[in-house]
Amino acid sequence: MAIRAPFLSTRYGGYYHREVPKEDAELTRVGPGTPCGEYMRRYWQPGTFSDDLKDLPVAVKILGEELVAFRDFSGRVGLVESHCPHQGTSLEFGLVSERGIRCCYNGWLFDVDGAILEMPGEPEDSTYKDRLCHGAYPTH
Repeated sequence: MAIRAPFLSTRYGGYYHREVPKEDAELTRVGPGTPCGEYMRRYWQPGTFSDDLKDLPVAVKILGEELVAFRDFSGRVGLVESHCPHQGTSLEFGLVSERGIRCCYNGWLFDVDGAILEMPGEPEDSTYKDRLCHGAYPTH
């Protein structure tokens, strides 16, 4: 707990009252793995305006995480981790499609729930895409 300087009793006493309390990291840090961040992730957080989600993805930063919001052509809204798990390319530059968002670099197609729908370059009978998911959050 930070110790606060006593109340001032003299006019123009700012000189005697200039210490700034130390940051309480337990309450002010909201990144992944922090106590407050993990608590806040249990609740709905506004991320972007629905009207901003048209034909291009929107980069958003919520609780210290870089994410990408998009609306696919069937009207579903997705919120996924910013970087493609294959090459690390930002999905902010991805191509929105009928079924999700496609990485502009390698063509992987991600559904709004993080399921990998297509992996160009993999054999037709490959089950690799069925065993992996991309990080995603539910939206309302």
